[in-house]
Amino acid sequence: MLKTIQILLLIPCLYIRKLLLKFGAESRKLDFLLTQLQLRAIRSNHPRRLIYLLNTNALLAPILNYIRVSHDVIDAQIDENFKNASCSFNALKNTHCVFIGDSHVEFLGRCRASKNDDTYNHTTSIWLGPKTLLGYRNQPDMHEKAREVKKLIEVPLRSAQKHGKHVRIFWCMGTIDIRFSIYELMLRGAVSSETGAIDLIEEAVEFIIGTHLTEISASYRDIDIGFGYVCCTNILENGEQPSTIKELNNIKQTAAFPTFGSALQRDRWMTEINLRIQKICRKYDASFLEHPMSHPLNKRLDLSLDGIHLTNPVEIMRS
Repeated sequence: MLKTIQILLLIPCLYIRKLLLKFGAESRKLDFLLTQLQLRAIRSNHPRRLIYLLNTNALLAPILNYIRVSHDVIDAQIDENFKNASCSFNALKNTHCVFIGDSHVEFLGRCRASKNDDTYNHTTSIWLGPKTLLGYRNQPDMHEKAREVKKLIEVPLRSAQKHGKHVRIFWCMGTIDIRFSIYELMLRGAVSSETGAIDLIEEAVEFIIGTHLTEISASYRDIDIGFGYVCCTNILENGEQPSTIKELNNIKQTAAFPTFGSALQRDRWMTEINLRIQKICRKYDASFLEHPMSHPLNKRLDLSLDGIHLTNPVEIMRS
């Protein structure tokens, strides 16, 4: 009942934020407070989490008819599959997993310790937006970014400490880079080859694991914290192959998920990047979270209803 009340309180808060953005009254402080509220109440600040919880709650589902015109058919099927997942993930009972990064964190954070774990007490998904790894790494003040993330993880870390749990923080970025950044860098002449672009991604991953996560968790030395990195994946379709920067920019502005290069080409990039991430993880004694979407020979369409994310709850819990 408490969880239902928390969800209901979130709805007007998020609509107030939406209205403020519409009228150009953006407030970083308000945005941060609402993000903290989402992480406390529903364990994720991704927009899909609230819709998912409304859609899978018999008492709250009718609200969907009032707050949005329709619920995408594929999204609804994904939500239904997670709702009906009956397998448990016993390894989570003494561990709290924090996933930080792009939209993939929302689905990874839906794994439950048991079918009755409706409050997702063992996972937290911190969505930083549709970020590329290279874009995130090249922001001017990474120390400020570390402080922001440090504040966001405080709630799940202190909760884990209170219940005697281990904490595993997994960074999840790089898939969007595969989707369009590598192709774009080569077209713009920023790198001389795909190897040069992959080198930049490797350097960014090493910074995240070797420096950024350490800085983020520095204030929590009294908690058992381990680091990890989630494997990169590839969108399951051929992309556009623009030959000019103008054409590339037009696609980026109009496409919902701008994708460049052939699927085969991007699979090759994905495989090489994941090999390098694994090597970095071994160097820093971090975990490499691998799942079937990162293997080109697997039947990935069976694992991903939207062709982008791993949406098979059983495979997520196995990972």
